[in-house]
Amino acid sequence: MTMGTKQHAIMGLILAATWGSFLSRPGHGMDILPLDQVKPGMAGEWRTAVSGSDIRTFQLRVIGIADHFIGPNRPVIICEATDEENRLSGPVAGMSGSPVFIEGKLVGAYAYGYTWPKHQAIIGVTPIEEMLPVMDEPAVRSTSAERNSPRWKSVEPASRERLLKYQSALKPLPSPLFVSGISQNTLEAFQSDIDSIGLDVMNAPMGSAKQSGEISLEAGSPVTAILMYGDFNFGATGTVTYVDGDRLLAFGHSFFQWGDVEIPLAHSEVLTVVRSLPSSFKLSNYGKVFGRVYQDRLTGIAGEAGTFVPMTDFSVHVSYPDSQEKSFSAKMFRHPRFSPLLNGLATMEALTRVNEFSEEQTLTVTTRLKVEGHDRIELTDIFSGVGAAQEAAFQGRAIHSLIADSIFDPPAMESVEVRVESLPRTLIHLLDAVYLKDNVLDAGDEVALTLSLKDHAGNRFRRKVSFPCGCGGG
Repeated sequence: MTMGTKQHAIMGLILAATWGSFLSRPGHGMDILPLDQVKPGMAGEWRTAVSGSDIRTFQLRVIGIADHFIGPNRPVIICEATDEENRLSGPVAGMSGSPVFIEGKLVGAYAYGYTWPKHQAIIGVTPIEEMLPVMDEPAVRSTSAERNSPRWKSVEPASRERLLKYQSALKPLPSPLFVSGISQNTLEAFQSDIDSIGLDVMNAPMGSAKQSGEISLEAGSPVTAILMYGDFNFGATGTVTYVDGDRLLAFGHSFFQWGDVEIPLAHSEVLTVVRSLPSSFKLSNYGKVFGRVYQDRLTGIAGEAGTFVPMTDFSVHVSYPDSQEKSFSAKMFRHPRFSPLLNGLATMEALTRVNEFSEEQTLTVTTRLKVEGHDRIELTDIFSGVGAAQEAAFQGRAIHSLIADSIFDPPAMESVEVRVESLPRTLIHLLDAVYLKDNVLDAGDEVALTLSLKDHAGNRFRRKVSFPCGCGGG
């Protein structure tokens, strides 16, 4: 057993001891109302947190059942919220997974909605019978979270014409990928990559929850799937539907629909519900990581407590003339295609969102990557001129992807360290012409050259260089 493996095993035991008993057991023996007993006009309720972690109850009524909504023989229960608060907000992103009860029995998870409502909140409920098989999928444990990781398929970005169609459709409530520590300018620089994921990304003031004392989860509790945390944060918040022992179901629809996954799972606290015409959403902070998501399927995600998910240590260190070095760090989850994108986003942000940033600069970038079981890899590149920071970030993403995204045996990336030396000027010189002083030389003579150069602004200048000739005469 390697030292890293021992550390992971020890951490797993610590987490298991700390969190193994934190889950309440409302799922064990919970009464379930079968779908064939759900009828239009029935009154019910759903449970979710809208402030902190306190769970509230909201009323709804059943409108009907769509038998083939998310696929052949994949039904959804169509309901309408009946309280004024939810009629005003409409369906709320982050409520995905909120357990729905009729006659005190669990029916399913609040998961779909029309995100542009007019004084009504029509929601879709994933039947619990469609979700329970997700929990029963085996929790695969691998030496690397990247091995056999699924790849997302490129999705054509939605055009403006298609947007209205989507706004009028009953669709999965987004589990928005909340991002903090990353500016909108940086997100826009990587927009094509973000679009290919097919996930809503929202810049929001997300941070660590100020939780204290014993924390327990139950149906209706908020949870966050963590992709990166530290100086840069990426996480998607949803709601727990069902708990049984140390396992749980949440969301009521897929996150990425990646199948077998290993994504850190954390407690959450809701700051407030932001009511927005395009899409209302829960503004949340993430809390303590207590386990992992191990299944990401069509009808929901399944998680378990007390497991340790290995993550990649990421850091960026930037030095400037006459200024202290700026350092940023975070931990990112391991995925062959998503992690390189996180790398690029964080690198660009570290280079541009500082007072020392200037439009024209020259960057010497050294990237050090540590792959499990291999020597450290080190690469150095130089970028200069307007857009140097973005070029450096794209290159960092490409280097990470080249190593991590192997179709044979994707390696476990233990750490990525980026060190940058920045100069606030452009150092680009173009060679315009070369002049040879002597046409005939003997072996040992000095070769004298005059180089005609111009800088990025078009200013011309000359430099003289010489070196010994190793050739014969003539």
